Amino acid sequence: MRKVLSLGICILIMGTGVLYAQEKRISIEANYGFQRNFFVDDYDESPNSFSDINFYNKSVIGAIGGLEIKYRIGKRNKLGLGYASSSNSRVLSYSGVVNGVGIGILDFPITHKNQFYQVNYEFGIGGSKSNFSVEAGFFYLRSFQQEVEISSFRRTVLFEERNFKNSRLEEGGAFIGFSYMAKIDTRFRLGIRSRFYYLISTNSPEALTVTPTLSYNF
Repeated sequence: MRKVLSLGICILIMGTGVLYAQEKRISIEANYGFQRNFFVDDYDESPNSFSDINFYNKSVIGAIGGLEIKYRIGKRNKLGLGYASSSNSRVLSYSGVVNGVGIGILDFPITHKNQFYQVNYEFGIGGSKSNFSVEAGFFYLRSFQQEVEISSFRRTVLFEERNFKNSRLEEGGAFIGFSYMAKIDTRFRLGIRSRFYYLISTNSPEALTVTPTLSYNF
């Protein structure tokens, strides 16, 4: 009986140790907040040879949210894989006459969406008890751009969404980030993260994000 009890205690201790190790190594992070997109207000909406009135631009301030899974290597360093989706919108209202035809658009939203697929390396700064960390990584981007064009030449009003499938909208780039994460119990950490995304493929900035972040440690 004592041998069985001793064996049970050993198994319990070993199991607890395994759970503790897992808790310290793997985490899932959810984040949601604001982003400033540097691209969505940079379109030329002036008339051209194909269209008289164009609506391409969106608000530069939008929302972003995502999920990441991270694996700890060493004491404070982590490797991460993540996905995030951002959205910038604009509400259109227009009335006018083109080629004798009255055209009206009332409170119609158009949206620019980005999908970020990313990998990153995070390392803690400021000592073993610090809650601060910095990170760097790479991302692959796919965009969905809704646009409206009014054309007297084509005698049409075109409502269009350009995306990867029909327009091959894809880019690649790198990002850097900074975060503060505080422990709130044995498994959860809560904090805030900021990232700056830069498109290597077009040599231009893409977005600046600020997102409250909740982490669950296994």
